[in-house]
Amino acid sequence: ATQTMQTTRMTWLGISLLGFNNLNILIAVCEIGLGKYITNIQDHYRHLQKTYKQEDRWQAAISYLTLPLSLRTLFDLSVWCQMWSTYSLWDPSYSNRESFGFFIDVGNGYSTILPCILWDFVILFPNSLFQNDNRNNRPY
Repeated sequence: ATQTMQTTRMTWLGISLLGFNNLNILIAVCEIGLGKYITNIQDHYRHLQKTYKQEDRWQAAISYLTLPLSLRTLFDLSVWCQMWSTYSLWDPSYSNRESFGFFIDVGNGYSTILPCILWDFVILFPNSLFQNDNRNNRPY
């Protein structure tokens, strides 16, 4: 029996879902970092409170977003997690390991990575879920 290779064309919907889903994976990794680096986040938050007054906290956000990155720091999760200490200037619960928001976000980080990776797989390889020898007779 000869099998023909079936090609799948990626649609804009598929590309959009992949983009959104992989952004969610990045956020989940940062949420895991929130739990892992909470002590550093708390220390950096206290430093930011001393450095920036209430009306200057936007400057703290701009400083974080324009932080120079080397290849080493680009892949350093502790650098990425400075987003939490900076965001804590608006919502201090992100620098409080006893807050509801902290637990929800850290839990979300751990619980969403595997489903997101599986979703990426299904979007990229939709035919891999079917073990039908006659792929041309699918009802859809």
